[in-house]
Amino acid sequence: MATQSNRNYGLDWLRILAFFILIFFHSAIPFAGGMFPVHNPEKSELMQMIVGFIHDWRMPLLFIISGCGIWYAFGQRSGGAFMKERSIRLLLPLVFGILLIVPPQTYFRLLQQGTDYGSYINFYPHFFEGSILSGGNFTPNHLWYIASLFVISLLLTPLFIYMKSSKGSKLIDKITKLLSKPGMIYTLILPLIAAQLLSWDLFGHPGDFTQILPQIYFVLVGFLVVSRPSVWQAIADQRMLSLIIAISAGAINRYMIWEPNIIFPSWAFALAGTTGMFALIFTFMGYAKKYLNFSNGFLKYCNEAVYPFYILHQTFTVAFAYYAIQMDIGLWSKYAIIAFGTAVPTLLTYHYLIRPFNTMRVLFGLKKMASVKAPTVTNMAACQ
Repeated sequence: MATQSNRNYGLDWLRILAFFILIFFHSAIPFAGGMFPVHNPEKSELMQMIVGFIHDWRMPLLFIISGCGIWYAFGQRSGGAFMKERSIRLLLPLVFGILLIVPPQTYFRLLQQGTDYGSYINFYPHFFEGSILSGGNFTPNHLWYIASLFVISLLLTPLFIYMKSSKGSKLIDKITKLLSKPGMIYTLILPLIAAQLLSWDLFGHPGDFTQILPQIYFVLVGFLVVSRPSVWQAIADQRMLSLIIAISAGAINRYMIWEPNIIFPSWAFALAGTTGMFALIFTFMGYAKKYLNFSNGFLKYCNEAVYPFYILHQTFTVAFAYYAIQMDIGLWSKYAIIAFGTAVPTLLTYHYLIRPFNTMRVLFGLKKMASVKAPTVTNMAACQ
């Protein structure tokens, strides 16, 4: 696990910022279209553009950060001990969240669609009637991310065990030595392009980073780049180059999307989109390493709070969105109500109902406190 001497605080800041963005991202979806429990009749082209831009890199960034967290979480544990830790940190909050946090989102979705069970209590048993993918009600909604992390951890545990062994460590040394050379970090883009194209063949779309193959790859990239300081330093040293590549590739990708008169091949979309996305993530990581490698009280508090915040936030978003979109006010006023109504109640719930109580802490994936004093800082893997 990371110690105070080798801890990458820039990674902590990135993790917090990535989850913080979810408040504004999910608050905007009712006005931008896409998969969400409730929707506003009026859409905003600006919000569609913002949501589309954030969607391109937010989940890849979170899975890479999760891979970094797995490196620290594995530590010197055995495979069995690692999966026990994963079950406590991921599976338990997932089950708890599906049973108690997610159902209100489906309840509000059905209310907007005109299905009224009379009360939430009357609705609750119907939540388990069939999958939402086949017209039913059951869904993990935003907790799919936790479910994916648990499955990926289970699938990759044998590989993690090998990579932590002496032979595996030597292999990592060779790979990271190569990646530390100028320009070589961008070779990490090539396998992802192949994974995207394969995902397209299997699942139907090359740019959908919610598919399992790209997710696995992002986790492995995070596991790898954090394993040796030289790789992270190389990312920091090339941050300006990454920014230039991100802007250039992103512009090409948008041109291919918006140009109606030319049909571009799938590999071109995969090349431009993946290059732009990965370069932008390297840009974030590089500047975080350079300018955010410090700690303070705010970081310590938020570093622990982000996981419960993630589990809780979307239910508040959906509830406030359901009522806000019915108001006779402007679109941006509705958005402000939803964003504020997400952030404040989520923070208050965490601070007063989760943070002080060990039972609640465990259900939301946090470590128990040793005493009633303010909680100590959790390690990087607290919500990975």
